Amino acid sequence: SPMRARRFTMPGLPPPPSITVIGCGRFGRFLTEQLAPIVGAAVWDADPTRLGDLPAGARPVSWDEACAGEVLVLAVPIRALPALLDRLGKQVRPRSLVIDTASVKVWPMRWMRASLPGTVQILGTHPLFGPDSAPRGLDGQRLVLVPERVRYPHLVRRTLESLGLRCVETTAEGHDREIAETQALTHWIGRALERCGARPRDVDTLGYRRLLEILRYVENDSWELFEDLERWNPYARPVRQRFLEALAHLDDEIGDSDRGDSDR
Repeated sequence: SPMRARRFTMPGLPPPPSITVIGCGRFGRFLTEQLAPIVGAAVWDADPTRLGDLPAGARPVSWDEACAGEVLVLAVPIRALPALLDRLGKQVRPRSLVIDTASVKVWPMRWMRASLPGTVQILGTHPLFGPDSAPRGLDGQRLVLVPERVRYPHLVRRTLESLGLRCVETTAEGHDREIAETQALTHWIGRALERCGARPRDVDTLGYRRLLEILRYVENDSWELFEDLERWNPYARPVRQRFLEALAHLDDEIGDSDRGDSDR
């Protein structure tokens, strides 16, 4: 088929399996745009209207066709994963590889273990990039890997690296601890800046302009993603609490600015 003809082959690697992207929201579409020209992609979404105008090498499929895929990449909101996995677990093809792409890992890994048959391979991932941070494609972008049940982990990693990705392997807990300190905190500060009305000013500093860059990373993401990132990461709340305490201590140290400035 034309789609098969577009597939790439790498020396020492077998031909890549068929890829099915489950979910065609903002990130799912971005992923499809990146993968389809290289390996081809089947795409399913609960909302068929999202499947219009797919890139070359991608084709819409039914739910039954999606479940029959060799490699299934889940690109749905975190909150949608439990119901999706419950449904998928009843139909998924034995020995297939299911890959999630959630920004948190502890809960999705638990859900996949609980819902998917033991014959199904499970790989947790978190792409540390998206449509805004990787407008030129996958080359050089970082991908976190949490291998749970993968028959040939080195082969999977080599295949991903052949796409130009830089893979970082960790545990679900290790991932969520670090993401709570980085992505979750950044999104939280960004949302707070947004609510404060932070914007470019005529009189500002380089430091302030760099602070405003945070807004670029959060303004295009949905509130749903922000909420899920904070709620489903077990380590996010303690990090937010520590940050709030640090702000309160700083405020106390500065003291009352109204104590008098007659000597200025």
